[in-house]
Amino acid sequence: MHYSQDFYSLDYYSQDYIIKGNELMNQGMRYMDSGEFEDALKIADILCLYESAFKFYGLYLKGKVYFRLKQFKKAAEVITRIFEESGCDDIRTLEMYEIRGCSYMFLGQSEKAVEDFTNAIKLAEAKNDKSRAYFYSCRATVYICLRQLEKAIEDFTSAIALSEKNDVKDNAVLYFQRAEAYMALEQFEKAVEDCTSAIALDDENSEYCSLRDEAYAMLKQHDKNELAGTLKELNELTGLKRVKDEVNTVVNLIKLKNMRQAKGLQQVPMSLHLVFYGNPGTGKTTVARIIGKIYNALGVLSKGHLVEVDRAGLVGGYIGHTAIKTLEVIEKAKGGILFIDEAYSLTENKGKTDFGHEAVDTLLKAMEDYRDNFIVIVAGYDKPMAKFLKSNPGLESRFNTFIHFEDYDEKELHEIFMGLCKKYDYTLTNEAENYLNDYFDNLIKNKKENFANAREVRNLFETTMKKQSNRLALDNDITDDELLEIQLEDLKRLQTEIKHG
Repeated sequence: MHYSQDFYSLDYYSQDYIIKGNELMNQGMRYMDSGEFEDALKIADILCLYESAFKFYGLYLKGKVYFRLKQFKKAAEVITRIFEESGCDDIRTLEMYEIRGCSYMFLGQSEKAVEDFTNAIKLAEAKNDKSRAYFYSCRATVYICLRQLEKAIEDFTSAIALSEKNDVKDNAVLYFQRAEAYMALEQFEKAVEDCTSAIALDDENSEYCSLRDEAYAMLKQHDKNELAGTLKELNELTGLKRVKDEVNTVVNLIKLKNMRQAKGLQQVPMSLHLVFYGNPGTGKTTVARIIGKIYNALGVLSKGHLVEVDRAGLVGGYIGHTAIKTLEVIEKAKGGILFIDEAYSLTENKGKTDFGHEAVDTLLKAMEDYRDNFIVIVAGYDKPMAKFLKSNPGLESRFNTFIHFEDYDEKELHEIFMGLCKKYDYTLTNEAENYLNDYFDNLIKNKKENFANAREVRNLFETTMKKQSNRLALDNDITDDELLEIQLEDLKRLQTEIKHG
């Protein structure tokens, strides 16, 4: 510590003072780098006695030494003192945020750590500093501690993108950490993808392989459970026996196709696009949504969502507009199912100003281009759908699975109505239920060609609620039982009201 006496005696403004101060600072750094932390702290104490730039360097040295010694509380306090008293030179500000942010993280003060890393990210962005990727990964680690996994994934994604932009190839750890976050969110497919990326960069790390195997096993189990749950949802729908049989047949075909593929056997080409035909209100949209989830669980579709459109959603009013509208809808439906209701309306008109056929041509091309991750279901009445499929040779070749949705019978209509009552906690008196049975019997015997099925039931239920509301509105003291009970008079004259209403 021979510098101390000379340093104290020098003039604050002299050149020797600056030279000796820099020598002292460099000696302190050498002590720290060689692990002589006690000597480094003594030099830091000397530097901190002076109201000059050397005070900053003394505190800076202390902060680094305390962090190396894992005395995180002292490290955070010293860095805070730098910001409050000495100010931080622009070169070392990012490092100060790193030291204090990591100290807060190790101390379990996660919110403060997030704040420091956020400030570091902003500063690095302003300076166009490549360390921004590192600070994103630091903040992501803190978010994991806070169980804010979505935010952690966003930060890991930013860190990976910035690293790749800066030509940093060693991102295996970042991929692995993001995979762990995906695992916690039960997004097993993405976890498998990230582990695979990590292994490609570092195939000697056993942790990466272990997590990938675990994620893959969980994915298979998840898909199995998802498929079982979705098939249960399908089979619990009222009626639709033929529909359920057809869908289960398609499921069995895909299962066998997947088994053959896993064994490296030749694949028989399969078209999984579907035609739904039948009267309205028979559950076509509901079943289409379920099939999306089934196809996703079986690996046919990456998302399994449903995008529902009709003619208006596909056809434009001038040349070129239809292709744009149709392509926008297709883009939304990629990875899932495009459900086109009343699809026959696309080809009913053949005038020069009708562009429905252009929509069909655009759809057919997309069905070929994205055949591995895009499914189309067309739906409508029986006879118009048969005519629609014959309107274009491409349609007949793309659709070879036809599912007919039969009308509900009187018992099934009654079951649907009672299901609505159960869902909304209503009960029927005996007189009301007898009347309801007669009502549905009469409805089936006198149904029209395009009978609305479950839609008729929903209309009936809503009208019944209105009748009950009008009846109870006259009572100033309504009991809970009265709120839940449907009486005969709530159902009477419903045939007349629905017919003429």
